[in-house]
Amino acid sequence: MKRNPRHLLVPAVFLGGRVLASGNSNPVASVGGCGPQGKGHVPMRRARPIRSLRCLTLMVFSIALSLAACRRSTAPIIRDDNRSPTIQSLLAFPARIGPGDSTIVVCQAFDADSDTLVYDWFSDSRLVIKGNAPADHDLYDQPSNSHVFYYGWVSPSDTSAWVQCIVRDHKGGGAGQIVNIALNH
Repeated sequence: MKRNPRHLLVPAVFLGGRVLASGNSNPVASVGGCGPQGKGHVPMRRARPIRSLRCLTLMVFSIALSLAACRRSTAPIIRDDNRSPTIQSLLAFPARIGPGDSTIVVCQAFDADSDTLVYDWFSDSRLVIKGNAPADHDLYDQPSNSHVFYYGWVSPSDTSAWVQCIVRDHKGGGAGQIVNIALNH
């Protein structure tokens, strides 16, 4: 049998259950794992001549994509052993405020993994967070471990307010603590 030099031996490429760049429409490869001996092995087959650059580009892209998928599926799973940050103290200075006063709350925290920490601040409706609207009682992703809180609207029966700080390392670890602040009328 005489062979036409324009015909190339190319692998049959599957896309959505159809064979691309194959000599006929009969599927010749098994779809499965990513190894030899029938587990995802794509045999060579005589194919039609590649007549355009577009067809060649599509075929090369399809082969590269399937090889990348095989490589990804066999990669080991790496488990991250991240440790959560620890709060050593959460203190308010001064610990008692009245109308027109403010307090600074300082959170001393560390991370055993030396991860960069961010601080989320929350208050009840009796305190106003500096830089926030009076009705906005949370502040997220702050790089500073201290923040100022102002005396807000307080009922005559209220004797204390609270501030919560949550420390996070952006890797899934976090810790929180609450400090109470005494209120004068």
